[in-house]
Amino acid sequence: MIHNDQHFLLCAFKAYDNPRMISTTEFDADLKRFGYLNSMLLKYSKDRDGIKLRICINHIVIISNCFCERAVDLIRYKTLEENRILTETIMYFLKMTADKNSVDFDLLNTLEQL
Repeated sequence: MIHNDQHFLLCAFKAYDNPRMISTTEFDADLKRFGYLNSMLLKYSKDRDGIKLRICINHIVIISNCFCERAVDLIRYKTLEENRILTETIMYFLKMTADKNSVDFDLLNTLEQL
């Protein structure tokens, strides 16, 4: 479990997996993806557009690829409270977590139909 922003950065840096990283700007760009994810989740919540949902999935997959085994913890820490159910459902759909307790089954059906 991540406790604060400093701990988040430490965990993110330790878990970051980019063998071709030249400078920290790449790391910073990948960290910004958490903000993009929250922004897109808020937009999806408002209009339920399938394109925005696919973009959310893409962001989560890229975060997962960059931060490997710590991706779930990092996503959970950075996700806004109002986006938590959406994020947990997408991660469940992607088999990143097995926790069914906070899954929106209507959204899960939508994801399965994509």
